[in-house]
Amino acid sequence: MGTVHRSPNCGAREQSVLSSAINGVTQKKMDPPSPLSTTTWFYRLLCALHLVIALIWPFLQWLFAFDVLVQFLKVLYYWNDPFVSGVWTFCGHFALYVLCMLFVATGPAGSSKNLAAKISR
Repeated sequence: MGTVHRSPNCGAREQSVLSSAINGVTQKKMDPPSPLSTTTWFYRLLCALHLVIALIWPFLQWLFAFDVLVQFLKVLYYWNDPFVSGVWTFCGHFALYVLCMLFVATGPAGSSKNLAAKISR
């Protein structure tokens, strides 16, 4: 029969695992929380809305621009009529157009911290 030669470190790993299991000390790596668990339903809705609007934005941009042009022409046509005021309607349509352009360009910021991170990039 031959002799079995063992190194002095043989079984050191098994012993350390065994001793930590006996002592109840286990080191588990904690996974970071899922992004979906920390966001609200409103933020997820904004992200979905941004996706849909961004996908159809080329068509919507032409539609909004034509609508704002029609409202502006209506303001010019009824300029001297005291009974019709198309200025506020035009301002509302123009503001909606600008807000949609801003929403598509920046996306849902979520918080000021995320917005600051986007600006610093």
